[in-house]
Amino acid sequence: MRDLIMDVSETSRTKLFRRAAIAGVTLGILVNVVAVPLAIGSMGAGHGDYFWTNMCFPFLMLIAGIVGRIPMTLAWLSLLQYPMYGYLVGNSSAKLRTAAGILLAHAAIATASFVWRFD
Repeated sequence: MRDLIMDVSETSRTKLFRRAAIAGVTLGILVNVVAVPLAIGSMGAGHGDYFWTNMCFPFLMLIAGIVGRIPMTLAWLSLLQYPMYGYLVGNSSAKLRTAAGILLAHAAIATASFVWRFD
């Protein structure tokens, strides 16, 4: 009987993690709805300051600063950045710690993307 109760609780826990991960991905998609227009607007058709692009998509801009151009494949892949953040936080058992780690990594990469700036 105890094994049956353990199985049920594990199934419930798995469902909760799955729901939280889906909610995180959904929130990440909603963040993209705001981040993408900000980033495109700050590009200014190549004549902008790229501030919001560096802030919203620092991994892309760090690589762009190093190689001297924005790789289009990476630009498309960067659209997965916020849904992936949401998935990682939603699927974590230590959500606050995971979110803090992601925020610190994002801030560190954003700082580095301003050092190796692409203009």
